[in-house]
Amino acid sequence: MPFKNIPSRQKLINLDSNIPNADYEIYTDGSRIKNETGFEVCILKDEINIQNYLFKLNTFNLVFQAELAAIEFAVNWAVKEKVKVNVHTDSLSSISAINSANTRSEFVNKVKSNIFKAKNTVGLSWLKAHVGIPGSKLANQQAKLAITSGEKFVIPAPYSHLKCLLKNYIINKWNEYWNSYDSASGIRVRGYINQRRETTVSLNNDNKSNSLNKKFMKNILAMRHEYRHYLSSLLNSLIAIH
Repeated sequence: MPFKNIPSRQKLINLDSNIPNADYEIYTDGSRIKNETGFEVCILKDEINIQNYLFKLNTFNLVFQAELAAIEFAVNWAVKEKVKVNVHTDSLSSISAINSANTRSEFVNKVKSNIFKAKNTVGLSWLKAHVGIPGSKLANQQAKLAITSGEKFVIPAPYSHLKCLLKNYIINKWNEYWNSYDSASGIRVRGYINQRRETTVSLNNDNKSNSLNKKFMKNILAMRHEYRHYLSSLLNSLIAIH
């Protein structure tokens, strides 16, 4: 959901850390080991673990996304079961994102919208990781297990992953263009770069270095017009892919 379309009352959410007389205590956690990501939701009643939900995400998903997804799942579970719950997480970044009024992430805002619907029946609190709390310890163990045996759960790729894909795509396309550029200026530029790689210019040989730099810039300027045409074609292809 785009940020501008979220009602103003939903942009800033302040949940109580504890709901009195809650029906369940829910501990959530996310984990990432060797490029594998997952999360779990442990449900306790009267300090007894009655249900665990384990989910495995895609390799490109972040722990932050896993932590948020776990909280959202717990909230949706409470709404579905029509019960009051206290949700406990060791992800301070997730709580900060939920409480922020300036979040523009579509995924985060979807989570916030769902939490808003249940704000009177859900408490959300932060627990310091690895402090020996039984529910938190169980959640941590189950989150690691979710990476290998959890049910598949789909979350959109984060912006950082898409940015990396786009960067690699552009670099690969540029390399293809560079290696196939057979004009006189292109050949001279490649020759200059190879020369600079193979030759160590003495600090005392400034004249030679300056001469090479001038030739390089002259050839770069000669390529500029043709590169503009290539870049325009590349951008059009990216738009088509999108």
